[in-house]
Amino acid sequence: MRGVFSQPPENRHYARMADEALSPNTSDVVVDFDQEDDSLTLTSEAFVLQVHASAEDLVRLAGAPTADWSRRQAIAVGTTGLGRVYWCAGEAPDTVHVLVGDDDETWDLALVIPVATVETIVRLAAERQGA
Repeated sequence: MRGVFSQPPENRHYARMADEALSPNTSDVVVDFDQEDDSLTLTSEAFVLQVHASAEDLVRLAGAPTADWSRRQAIAVGTTGLGRVYWCAGEAPDTVHVLVGDDDETWDLALVIPVATVETIVRLAAERQGA
């Protein structure tokens, strides 16, 4: 199942690096969940991230938009070749931070994605869970 989400124009800058001329557009994130492989793939012009997680675990991401990293509330859901994946509220409105590494403080990779993308992940996982 797939879902494509675009951020509202006023929020597009949150998904981009400071230098607009050099950074790719990451406002569109494609979500692909393969339940047979427990594989979630997030794809944009700027990145591809493959996360191994069950539908049961992915529905827990409903709390990510309000999970406060500074209060140690990041939600650990999934793994990659680099380590575990932690999800928490972004600093910018309507965003979520995806932190990949040994823990949510010494991560190796960080992405900022729209809350709408996380909502799609949760919806797809819940549909698969109920199927």
